[in-house]
Amino acid sequence: MSAGAAGAASSSAAPTAAAPAPANPATTLVVNTRQKGNPILKFIRNVTWAYGETPADYMMSESAGGLFLSLRYHQLHPNYLARRLGELQHHFTLRVVRPAASTGAVSTTTHCPPLACRSC
Repeated sequence: MSAGAAGAASSSAAPTAAAPAPANPATTLVVNTRQKGNPILKFIRNVTWAYGETPADYMMSESAGGLFLSLRYHQLHPNYLARRLGELQHHFTLRVVRPAASTGAVSTTTHCPPLACRSC
């Protein structure tokens, strides 16, 4: 088939859906790809969000980054929060931790220091 015929064939084909417009970075919550499968994402409805590259779990703006922390994970890896906050120190002036506890996630017999004190 000639190039002209190929062009004519493609122009008569059914139109395809347009690709979605890129999200506005100023108003879009950037979600780190390691958060894929996090059940909290289904509750983020009133703001546009998209997976992207960020040192935080969530980037709310150029100067604000957030971490998601399961209290069960914190019990198993008590140094994780301090390490992650240290990684964010030079990237964001505002660093937010969003803790989550599932039913029975925190043992009353295991000493778990308050999150705020561990990161100071």
